[in-house]
Amino acid sequence: MKDLRPLQMKKSPVIQREIRVLEGKSRHVIALAFSPDGKRLASGSKDKTVRLWDTDTDTELTILRKHKGWISTLAFAPNGKMLASGSTDKTVHLWDTDAGELIMTLTGHLSGIAALSFSPDGKMLASGSIDGTIRFWNTETGDLLPINITEHTEWVKAVSFIKDSSTLASVAFNGIITFWDLETSQKTDLQMTGHRDFLPILAFSPNGTQLASIDVKAPTFLKTGSVTTPSIWMSDNLVRLTDVTTGRELATLHKANAGAYPSSDITFSPDGKTVAFGRQSKIHLWNTETGTSLDISLLDERNPNESGDLIPPRGAMLLHMSQPSALVFSPDGKKLVSGTVGGKVQMWDAETGVALAPLLAGQNMDEKLKKEPNKMRVNYQDIITTLTYSSDGTLLAVGSQQKIRLLGSSKQPPLKSIPRGVKSLVFSPNDTVLVAGLRDGRIELLDMTTGKKMTTLNGHTQTVETLVFSPDGKTLVSTGQDGTILVWDWEEALKNAIVSD
Repeated sequence: MKDLRPLQMKKSPVIQREIRVLEGKSRHVIALAFSPDGKRLASGSKDKTVRLWDTDTDTELTILRKHKGWISTLAFAPNGKMLASGSTDKTVHLWDTDAGELIMTLTGHLSGIAALSFSPDGKMLASGSIDGTIRFWNTETGDLLPINITEHTEWVKAVSFIKDSSTLASVAFNGIITFWDLETSQKTDLQMTGHRDFLPILAFSPNGTQLASIDVKAPTFLKTGSVTTPSIWMSDNLVRLTDVTTGRELATLHKANAGAYPSSDITFSPDGKTVAFGRQSKIHLWNTETGTSLDISLLDERNPNESGDLIPPRGAMLLHMSQPSALVFSPDGKKLVSGTVGGKVQMWDAETGVALAPLLAGQNMDEKLKKEPNKMRVNYQDIITTLTYSSDGTLLAVGSQQKIRLLGSSKQPPLKSIPRGVKSLVFSPNDTVLVAGLRDGRIELLDMTTGKKMTTLNGHTQTVETLVFSPDGKTLVSTGQDGTILVWDWEEALKNAIVSD
């Protein structure tokens, strides 16, 4: 029988180590970095200098002076011949460590530099800033690589490729539309401002030339004694169709039932002729060519109480549970699928508005309200956040706060690694990968042949709002509520992807 007595721990001998002090005239050292071979140490301080030290002799080799602010971060290139220094002056300097000379200055961040990292081959430098952005630089030329775009300072709502795969249109939460040349990572000359207030509901047409939007008016302010507080935000009663290239308003649809229940999603049909949007407990189908609209009610036709009145809290909760939270047309444009706050997913005839098939039942609020009729709050367990079809229309991906469901094909293996908090979904051009944007900023790639996670793309610091592939399928673009637009080389993303167990 094995001896189960506890092991006797031996006391380790005390090892005396030499303490060495590097003496210089720098004050308040903030950043330190060793060279890859450990023979040199770089220090940065509040005196705006970078100093190089010989770690064998403890002598100061050189002082690098060019920054106008505190040195906040340092990084050596893998070969040790180049040093990157970041400062509160919003710049990154690249130094020749042998000659002690400035090679180039990298500018573009809106705030101080917080982090620096070289690629393994030293040809690329990533710089992170307090402004919440990460930029990537070619260390040989100093060019900003077309990996991210950070001109928007806040929430980027949507992007669309126009004409070809080299021009991108983006729209921010405040209605500013910007055009980007992806080959140069620069803005084009045309920039326009449409709406003046918060613009949460919008969608580009399939060809990127039109923008459908519903804005939210700033709240009115109520004064009680000496205290002034904002009232609720109110959705506009207009749906606008705008020419993206000129800023000209092409058409408007007036809806009188704007109010405390704002629109929640809006989308174009594949041919770009119909705009579907949700408001209160209805879906509205607007033919932008004829100007006609069709309304589909999502609220149960039965009255929620015997008197036939929608009396809060029951009526308010039922109304909110049936609020459309996600909409998508089938690839052929003949069907429309809706998802609601209550978790219900329903398919409709896009031409007649007739209900075709319930796909997910959602929460049974009638039963809950009967059991707790006076309950003022409801736990919305599984709000549908996003819907997307595969290119052939055989598979529908349903994203919610809790999971991702795949509907339509019995041969499709279930997803084995299901991320929570999905905000956006898109299938790859060949339908072999499902790309999921999460609320924590991650982008996960899921293999449709195995159902396993392939890899995670990191870059956003907040919710991934939209995911769009370029027309040639070579580029994936993601936008985030952190104000960034990230451009991913799809072939490179797949090369680096490893299917996890």
